[in-house]
Amino acid sequence: MFPVTELIMQLLTPSLDQCLELAEAPLLRKVELAVLQAEVASDRLDPAGFLTPAEQATFSGFSFPKRRLDWLGGRLAAKAAALAWAGQPVTAAGLAEWQVTSAPDGRPGLQRVGTPAAPAPELSISHSHGIAAALVMTERPCGLDLQKVTDTVLRVRERFCSASEAALLRAGGVETEAREAVRLTLLWAAKEALRKERGGVPLTGFLAMRLTGLARLGEQGWCFRLAVAGAGEYPVVVFLMADLAGAVSVR
Repeated sequence: MFPVTELIMQLLTPSLDQCLELAEAPLLRKVELAVLQAEVASDRLDPAGFLTPAEQATFSGFSFPKRRLDWLGGRLAAKAAALAWAGQPVTAAGLAEWQVTSAPDGRPGLQRVGTPAAPAPELSISHSHGIAAALVMTERPCGLDLQKVTDTVLRVRERFCSASEAALLRAGGVETEAREAVRLTLLWAAKEALRKERGGVPLTGFLAMRLTGLARLGEQGWCFRLAVAGAGEYPVVVFLMADLAGAVSVR
């Protein structure tokens, strides 16, 4: 049994699809890293059973345990999401048929082993405080970001949030009863997700993206609209999941 589950966002699916203008629902999978670590440590799960030879070489090259675990969890989540996209169950053989690649700008990708030209979905991966998650979409570049809500974000708000954006978050009813850190972390995650979706070198600057509007989606979700100078506006879905803020952006 692989420690992979669906990442459930506390949103109304029709509203999510409408916000992002989707013809298909996003496929998101997550891995609890503590569970993955226990499975590997007890030899109940052998990474060599689902990694490709190239991935095994990369995995073996990591010297820091946390980096090894984050990387492994991200690959497992990505491959499981790819299997869901293909309509296949999660098995060791199925996972090993997919390889996670890296573009020159660092954007992750997916390809089938032995048939790299075969159709494959777009991919985004995120890690945060014990969770690794992956998002896949058909032929639409996407971005996923998870951030743990902490007060640390208050000390760096000037790097990504203007006074007008902070006022818009408050006026829009984003967690008005909660700490300011919740609102700021949701905005940080939204901008990170959009940066990943847009890609490029260098990535879009945080202050080059500006929050222009928002609408609530369900109990724990919102649709943010972010403007990028010279490139138009982009919808980004943001959500809360326990003490994590998350965001999904799809081109």
